[in-house]
Amino acid sequence: MLLLAQGHFSEGWAAYEARLVRMLDTDHPYTRAPRWQGEPLQGKTLLVAHEQGMGDELQFFRYLQPLQDKFDCTVQLVCKPPLHTLLNAQQICPVHSYEPIRAEDLPSHDYWAPLMSIPHLARTAIPDIPLDCPYLRVPDHKICQWREHLAQDDQEGMLKVGIIWKGNPNHQNDARRSLPSLDVLAPLFELSGIRFFDLQKDTSTSESAFFAAQYGLVTPASAIVDVLDTAAIMAQLDLVISIDSMPAHLAGALGVPCWIMLPACAEWRWMTDRDDTPWYPQTRLYRQNAAGDWTGVVQRVGTELSSYQTSTKPTDGKCSIGSC
Repeated sequence: MLLLAQGHFSEGWAAYEARLVRMLDTDHPYTRAPRWQGEPLQGKTLLVAHEQGMGDELQFFRYLQPLQDKFDCTVQLVCKPPLHTLLNAQQICPVHSYEPIRAEDLPSHDYWAPLMSIPHLARTAIPDIPLDCPYLRVPDHKICQWREHLAQDDQEGMLKVGIIWKGNPNHQNDARRSLPSLDVLAPLFELSGIRFFDLQKDTSTSESAFFAAQYGLVTPASAIVDVLDTAAIMAQLDLVISIDSMPAHLAGALGVPCWIMLPACAEWRWMTDRDDTPWYPQTRLYRQNAAGDWTGVVQRVGTELSSYQTSTKPTDGKCSIGSC
């Protein structure tokens, strides 16, 4: 992880393969096909299996089209169920979702590979990261559906900003990456000319009512079914402000400007001593100066958000798709 965080990708990806020693005994006992080690794949089918979190899946999904093009092969992807409709809509490769994955469910394949081994097998250095952003797109009908749903909350001329302030509580790093409460962001909600959207899927009805009354937040959580819905909302926003969680990767993959608030000790993918990222050109990073100090992060975000608000022309709320 340290090698990757320092940008030493060649050595870092190779060292990262050590995770498979444990993983192959537990998470992937379901196929007898050989694990792909970079050999020719022309005319073959490669099964790529998800691992770790949904943010990881979105970050590394970018490799699948270049992989098929370079090796002249067919990729079959197994993803987590909440991502299925979004990834399948990209029409890059057949997408399957099983949780847990069982051998009898799998499509025919000649080789298999864990998704997060693809950068190593593709020999990825920083200049080689596929940067065709956006590499995820939302189908027109889903944009129209959510355009209509959000129209009641549209206020012409206001900047539309989505927020994510907490992640999966079962994540081993959640205590450091999530904000202790929404109140930490209260200084942002005092800025004029901005409409904030709570993108937390797990916001309850009572929380939605409280957030709306206390901070004027729009909370569409009750209508969000899966990640495709969240993507459709994001695609209509001017900016997303997020902690280090799956929605930050979603915004980056969609090409939506995203500001990520990071703990002092951030994950390897955000590297060190920089406020940008080679993974998502439209993303900026706001790091804690000291462990647990979210106040300083929010102050910096607030200052820049005020400037961003005056320099950015808000989305006009009108659908560019003729059928809307």
